[in-house]
Amino acid sequence: MTKVLFLLLLLLVYYISAMYESPALMVLFLVQLFLIVIMFILSVYFKRSLTVSFAEKIVWAEMGRPFSYQFHVENRGRLPVSRLTVKFRIEQPGKKSAKKAKLCGNGQCGESFLSGSAVLEHCGISAFRAYRLRVFDYLSLFSRRKKLDSAMEAVVFPRPYKMRIETGGMSSDREILRQQTAFIPGTDYGEIRQIREYRDGDSVRHIHWNQTARSEQIWVKEYAEETESKVSLFLDLTAEQRSPDDRDAFCALLYGLLSGILPGVSSVQVFWQDRRNGGLVEMEVRDEEQCRELFLRFYRTGELFERGGGDASEFSLPAKDAMRLTGDLRWFVGDRLLFHFSKENLEPEMTGQIFSV
Repeated sequence: MTKVLFLLLLLLVYYISAMYESPALMVLFLVQLFLIVIMFILSVYFKRSLTVSFAEKIVWAEMGRPFSYQFHVENRGRLPVSRLTVKFRIEQPGKKSAKKAKLCGNGQCGESFLSGSAVLEHCGISAFRAYRLRVFDYLSLFSRRKKLDSAMEAVVFPRPYKMRIETGGMSSDREILRQQTAFIPGTDYGEIRQIREYRDGDSVRHIHWNQTARSEQIWVKEYAEETESKVSLFLDLTAEQRSPDDRDAFCALLYGLLSGILPGVSSVQVFWQDRRNGGLVEMEVRDEEQCRELFLRFYRTGELFERGGGDASEFSLPAKDAMRLTGDLRWFVGDRLLFHFSKENLEPEMTGQIFSV
């Protein structure tokens, strides 16, 4: 549109200058012609000078909430670019077709960044693929296109609905042990569970030297991870997750369950069936970072999203009181059904009550 208006103005100036034989208008006409040539050359120059790619190869996002990403813009020329657009596709899990998007900005001399934001609707890994750069001259009369080959992954986690879960009086037991060992110098309650007598096989590094010197007996420090309880959680995926919404609900429930259990125990041993090779796969989760690593593994391998699966009864649970989470949102402790969640009311069901296990 800008080019059309400029050409109409050019013709109008030429017509008036010819009609009235005006030297000044003829000079203006020639200046406009010169500008057209200069702007064309600039558009070619900018195309050759610019390089655009995603600033990061992977970013973390939360389902249904905006997150930011950046393009790295490198301008090797001596002139800044006033206008450019980057076109890219967003491939989301559960979507058959990719969504097209574009981001507009400019490119200063040297290195700069072009920021954008997006909202992703489903858990999993979404691929952002930049495929075209379009750069304009200063008057936007001409533009040049350049193919891009840059990709970024957005790892989308469920919303952090933290469940309130009481794990059999773990907090009160920890407080009793803290009071019992309060007289021992150098005790670090964040790491040490208790002090006990030395047994064959104990590491010399764990000897409590101050207590040993007082009592003339060898005492060792027993750390929390050696004695605190570990919870087993089996993911029973024999019930098919037929839609992306079903998968999102299962991911949200699993994420909330792990977040609610971890403050009361040392770790959660997560088990699931390997549908390709048979048997059980195990992964230990101790904190938020390992929880995200678990989800990233599921996203990479597709183990949570494959259809079908064997019979969970073929596998014996790690413990009789092990927890079990099914694909249709049922939560068991041993053989007892603790709660059957629904996809429609998942958030209030997860956060509106206290669960005792």
